[in-house]
Amino acid sequence: MRAPRAESAGSAVDGTEQKQPERQNLSLGKLEEQAKLSVKKIDLEKFEYSVENVRCAWENLKELVRNRIPAMYNAISSRSVNVVEAHHAVVVFSNEGALNTFDAFKERAENYFKQVFSLDEFIVEGTVDRSVLASVDPSTLSTPDFCVYLQEKYETVGRLFDEFSLKTQ
Repeated sequence: MRAPRAESAGSAVDGTEQKQPERQNLSLGKLEEQAKLSVKKIDLEKFEYSVENVRCAWENLKELVRNRIPAMYNAISSRSVNVVEAHHAVVVFSNEGALNTFDAFKERAENYFKQVFSLDEFIVEGTVDRSVLASVDPSTLSTPDFCVYLQEKYETVGRLFDEFSLKTQ
């Protein structure tokens, strides 16, 4: 005689089937389309190009990236975008590692802003400003940022990194 097939823990306990969470595989176009829709929810009027709307769009882009590209989210999560002139924004990083991660994502960010604001051109630039670390609590830094912080605070540590060609990533 054959033993009856075992049911899942969820169905044995409460008589319901447990469903596996669906994974969403979104193309960049769908991701940007979804971002555009979520950005529109922020502004109750028309979504026009302005410094404030660029900042709102940046916050939405970070939220879209959070679960889909974790390394990118870690690099940009605490960063804000600075609009320097019409259709040109700068993201300031405290180390080269985060900037390098951002450079791989830069084109997607530019396309996102172009689509959101219906623009032909939008430039997103990343730059490094090590003075950002001067006013930071070291216990809150990521490992690469903490390494940079140590190099800048203690000259000997900086020389060790240089002498042994140590990387901050």
